[in-house]
Amino acid sequence: MNFPAPVRKVAGQVRTNASPNQRVANAMSAWAKARHCILPAEAIYEPDWRSGKHVPTRFTMADGEPMGIAGLWQPWRAPTGEWVNSFTTITINADDHPLMKHMHRPDPKRPPEMQDKRMVAILPAAQYSEWLDAPAERSMQFLRPYPAELMVMTAEPVVKAVPDLDVGLNLLNQ
Repeated sequence: MNFPAPVRKVAGQVRTNASPNQRVANAMSAWAKARHCILPAEAIYEPDWRSGKHVPTRFTMADGEPMGIAGLWQPWRAPTGEWVNSFTTITINADDHPLMKHMHRPDPKRPPEMQDKRMVAILPAAQYSEWLDAPAERSMQFLRPYPAELMVMTAEPVVKAVPDLDVGLNLLNQ
């Protein structure tokens, strides 16, 4: 499991990344101590590689409400001696999710059924309080793929930068 750090990597500190749910159940005191948190987000972005090229794709809730992403928090001591709380999002397998199974670059060395597609664990709003209060032994029951019909997927292709017209005009006038 990995937690973000607001400063450079320090001995004994873990890296920044999302944590696959298979790892969190087996390790780290944040899971064992049920240090659950919810990360609010208006949207998440994932890379769609179906065209063979990276297309940033935005996912939002169909009802327009913010999403709540399941996470864990963990305190760590900064080099200054100050205690800082950091967090990680939890990811789950998305091989069978109608939308998320198409995200991320495929591994050409693996067959389609072994791609291990991932998605963040999005919690239904009705389960927020229950997630925050759940003991560690009940935590896995919350980590389920969010229903695709309750999500909106919007491709947002990368737009190539247009040169600043003032710079171009200045070059012409020299």
